[in-house]
Amino acid sequence: MAINPHHLELFHYVAKHGGIAQASKNMPYGVGQSAISLQISRLESHLGVTLFQRRPFKLSPEGRKLHTQIEPFFRSLERLETEFRGGEAPLLRIGATEIIQRDHLPTVFDMMRKQKPGLRFAIRDTDPVSLAALVRGGELDAAVCLYADKPPADLVAVPLLSVALVLAVPGNHPARSAADILTGERITAPLVCLPPAEPVSMAFRTLLAKQGRVWEPSLELGSLPLIHKYVRDGYGIGLAVDEPGLPVPEGLRLLPVAESPPLVVTVIHNGRPNPLRDALLAAAEAHTASLSAAKATIGRPAGKKHR
Repeated sequence: MAINPHHLELFHYVAKHGGIAQASKNMPYGVGQSAISLQISRLESHLGVTLFQRRPFKLSPEGRKLHTQIEPFFRSLERLETEFRGGEAPLLRIGATEIIQRDHLPTVFDMMRKQKPGLRFAIRDTDPVSLAALVRGGELDAAVCLYADKPPADLVAVPLLSVALVLAVPGNHPARSAADILTGERITAPLVCLPPAEPVSMAFRTLLAKQGRVWEPSLELGSLPLIHKYVRDGYGIGLAVDEPGLPVPEGLRLLPVAESPPLVVTVIHNGRPNPLRDALLAAAEAHTASLSAAKATIGRPAGKKHR
């Protein structure tokens, strides 16, 4: 029996993106992780080999051999699709985490489209480690991430903007500073934060460890707006960031976390010539310059911009 071509396509995406979860996110059509896993298992059974180690992901020798054979075919299909369509407008492939996507990319993209009408964008959303891997592999032209530590040494890193860690509390909360909350070795108030792999959470966890404090998350949520909502509704104290040029969420106060390292919005790329990426950098730097005079003034009225 011949190999099922669909199984090969699924394996190509698994190998290309470094695992089943990432393959599911990047498939051009919807395929769940369980479905991919099942079909790959059938392919392995058909071939009589193991194609990759699941956790941590690593191609087996047989998996590398198979991907080497099929990768040129799938790459050529992408070129043919563009050719058959008569060519398309340029495409910028960029990775960015949720905070960057929500608060900064729309402005940057608007600036770029004024210079390059019709420019298309493809955005990937995953953790900074995975985004760096996609940049290395040439799957992304650039990625914009928050870093609390040094960016990957093998990639070009362009820092753009520093943001501060803050604790978000309801407007009527008695605390006047983060120090009023961060007292004692163990903190009992519920902590509302992003998942542990997010740079914001990692930076805060590192700071607590240095101070000998423990504060286990009560609610791990997927975005800062969700954190703001849950804090506003009285579910705990939120771990967030205060970005120059953006208003304080309505009904909240932001308390700076002393001694916390700044998180830096950074563009990473592989350094190869790329005019679209250079245009992205120029627009991002112009956007950053527009925010440079803004100061993070804790306690300013909600809805007003930083000055």
